[in-house]
Order: sequence, then structure tokens, then C-alpha cells
Amino acid sequence: MKLMNETQRQAPFVAEDSAEQVFADREAATAVDAQVRGRLADCRFAFFVNQVTWHFDDGVLTLEGRVRTEHLKCALASLLRDIQHVEQIIDRVDVVSSTGVSRIQPK
Repeated sequence: MKLMNETQRQAPFVAEDSAEQVFADREAATAVDAQVRGRLADCRFAFFVNQVTWHFDDGVLTLEGRVRTEHLKCALASLLRDIQHVEQIIDRVDVVSSTGVSRIQPK
């Protein structure tokens, strides 16, 4: 059995670039948010996606909310492809028609 001295019992070494990584992650999240806002504001169906929200974390863009048709849902996902820093899109948008619920995603 190996005995550890006081120095070896200290907390594990934290890389110096961890603060830099946090800053880079925040910068990426800000950039993604600006790109999503811009694309949604400039699209021709902006009024119909005003109940959609998004969250970006660690390369994953999560979309939530509701739209009126499956076509709008597909157009929304297509519109938000190829955004820098986004590696994956999780689409939790429900399709809800004016007559009631058409399709709700399981949570």
C-alpha cells in the first residue's frame, strides 16, 4: 500500500485553460443565440414561429415550443442548420393546429 503525503492529498490539478474554456463556451453561446435570433427574425415565416424557444449548451441546440404545421417544423429545423458551434439540434417542437393538438413530442 502506497502512502500519500500532504501534497498528494490535495485536490486534483485544474487546468489553467478552464477559465478560458468557460469564456469560449459563453462566447459560443452568445454567437449561437445571435445567429438563431437573426435567422428567425429574417425568415418569411417569423410570425408563425414566435412560440419557439431555444437553449444552447455544449454544442447542442435544443428547440422547444409549438408551430401550426409539420411543414413549419421542418422549415424551422432546416433554417437553423449549419450554425457555427452547433453540433446537434434536438427538436422538441410540437405541431399544434388551430383546431387542437396535432402531434405532441413525448418528453
